Amino acid sequence: MEIRHAEERQVTIADLRKGAAVEDPAVVLVRDAGLRFPALCPNCGSTATSPLRVERAFSIYSADGEDSTTNNIVESFDVPFCDACIRLWEGQREPTSPLTPFKRIFAEGEGAGGGIVAFVGLFFLKEAIFKLSLIVLAFSVLPLVVGFWLMRSTYRRNRHIGVPRPTEVDLAVHFTPDLALSYEPSWRAFQFRSAEYAGAFRKLNEEIVWDLHGGQAREAGAKRKETSFRNNLIFGSVVVLVVLYGLWREFFG
Repeated sequence: MEIRHAEERQVTIADLRKGAAVEDPAVVLVRDAGLRFPALCPNCGSTATSPLRVERAFSIYSADGEDSTTNNIVESFDVPFCDACIRLWEGQREPTSPLTPFKRIFAEGEGAGGGIVAFVGLFFLKEAIFKLSLIVLAFSVLPLVVGFWLMRSTYRRNRHIGVPRPTEVDLAVHFTPDLALSYEPSWRAFQFRSAEYAGAFRKLNEEIVWDLHGGQAREAGAKRKETSFRNNLIFGSVVVLVVLYGLWREFFG
């Protein structure tokens, strides 16, 4: 799959790594540490003047039998654009809906349950105020704290719901979430509309460009194989011991 479509569908890290391995002059793989953007506008190539927050939401699917999960994560970068493109972006972007915070809270049953619990706490709080009762006030504290904690947790977990739809301007920049496997430093792939901008980006970050076939990648792969072998050896040893113990019980126990 192409990197430019990563945020449009449910994907796996394996899919994204395959997309990052495709030879493309507009694609650059870089480690996160020390990442910088050139002082050029990625949309038109003019001199960049101000940073623009480019935000993307990803739906990452992890297949693990019956325990398969989907994690919604949000990544963002402040990318410099020129003033003209920033003004164009401001005219293209959709205004944030006032209902978005409620959608984030009530998107899950936990948030709705927290709202009900908080409402009960508010009822007790109202009664405590009208009756000037410390006992009733004490009854209101726990449901209020629990209810607002549940709503806050759900709100933060559903940050992806509030991510604005990309505009034609900020679609000049695409990126993936962190694609690192075990023993690899954090790295990701960037894809730009302009191959010239990608070249400037690669040159500026040449010290942290990630090579899928380089020494660090091979070393990390070797460590993963070693760990997998060790874990399989331990598991196999336990299975053999259980079988031997069962045979011993069967014939000599």
